[in-house]
Amino acid sequence: MALKFIRSKEHYDREVNVRARCGFDGRYVLLLTANYDGDIDVEFRTDAIRKGYEEFPYCVVMEAGSRSLKHMVDKQYIAGVEWDTIRGISKQIATALLHVHQKGVVHGDLKGSYDY
Repeated sequence: MALKFIRSKEHYDREVNVRARCGFDGRYVLLLTANYDGDIDVEFRTDAIRKGYEEFPYCVVMEAGSRSLKHMVDKQYIAGVEWDTIRGISKQIATALLHVHQKGVVHGDLKGSYDY
């Protein structure tokens, strides 16, 4: 599972509502498996504060990807070497962005995820 802790109610609502409204395909977008609104879910808010996340009262839960784009670039040493792999990854990214755009959403924050 991947947890995304969110500081702003506005950003949390946008994240949850856009995903609910658009009906994204799980082949292209990590789907939500759960979400927690700390304004409503007192148990979640109490637990978040206890664990040091008091600045992040909202959370969405998604299935974790098998690996991130950042991992591929940093650890697989494909840059400038494995052109077929790079073309394949680029095609997957473009296809996912096309899917999101066809749903009426512009993704303005494309980046490799952090590896922890």
